[in-house]
Amino acid sequence: MKPSLIVYALVLMLALGCAEKAPETKATRSAPVELGQSIAEIDEAKIKNWLAENDMEVESLPSGLHYVVENPGQGEKPSLRSLVEVHYHGTTLDGQVFDSTKKRGTIRFPLAKLIKGWQEGIPLIGKGGKIKLIVPSGMAYGDRQVSPDIGPNSVLIFDIELIDFEG
Repeated sequence: MKPSLIVYALVLMLALGCAEKAPETKATRSAPVELGQSIAEIDEAKIKNWLAENDMEVESLPSGLHYVVENPGQGEKPSLRSLVEVHYHGTTLDGQVFDSTKKRGTIRFPLAKLIKGWQEGIPLIGKGGKIKLIVPSGMAYGDRQVSPDIGPNSVLIFDIELIDFEG
């Protein structure tokens, strides 16, 4: 190998090593992974970091879903058989918006066809209610890459307003 090629390789490695990286926050930093640690445990560590960083207290379900009821709404609550009409705003833990109905109006879904986090979270409120869901990846899209913004094992945050429901 020529000496100039070795010098070039060393300069390139040094330049790449000094490249500026985007700052990490506690919420977006990868939780330390230990041998045998499950995705659910890694998600829980990420969620706890995000909650601490945002000074937020939440309720938690045994499934791993974390939530804050901002307005309980009124009357009956939807079931899995319900067709729900909602406004929602979805972000990743680092705050990147991946979807929102804020500009396009409400949307209707059969609750049973939605991600597990919504199936468990939306029935906690009545009509007019608002809830924030912090959804571990296993209750969202799991290990699938569903869009450029939602990668495998993504913890997602949803602000949801239940406008109405049928059934």
